[in-house]
Amino acid sequence: MQEESKRYLKEAARHLQIADHMTYVTFPIVNEKKLIIKIFEEIFKSIQNSINSAIYYEFENKNLILNTNQEKNINNFMENIAKTYDFTEKEINKIKNILEIEKKHRKSSMEFIKKEKVVIMLDSLKIQALTIEDIKDYIQASKNIFLKISNRINS
Repeated sequence: MQEESKRYLKEAARHLQIADHMTYVTFPIVNEKKLIIKIFEEIFKSIQNSINSAIYYEFENKNLILNTNQEKNINNFMENIAKTYDFTEKEINKIKNILEIEKKHRKSSMEFIKKEKVVIMLDSLKIQALTIEDIKDYIQASKNIFLKISNRINS
């Protein structure tokens, strides 16, 4: 099972590296706003794999009971385990925000570009906007979260 947490951690690092490269190298060159969604998806995958890595690590150390429902595992982690990783309240809120935006993105009926933003339209006609500044903020939070989880698992 220890290999499982390391595998998720390796995947998280890969997705984080892709998101970082797309944000700071590719995006400035091509300046294509549609890339914002692709970058966000990589950030989400990194967060998801980081959390899965921590979940499996805690399961291995008998601090967490795995559930067959992934969402319940994540909620259990957020409520009971996240504080032990020294996540700040801001980092926990960023994780929740990233997970919520991804859920909205999956359910979205339409996405479009407006000025410097990607706008995700929901069925209720509510909108969620993403800018490259939001993406940079999410990448920084993802790096911090990844490092805290990585340090704990590799210690």
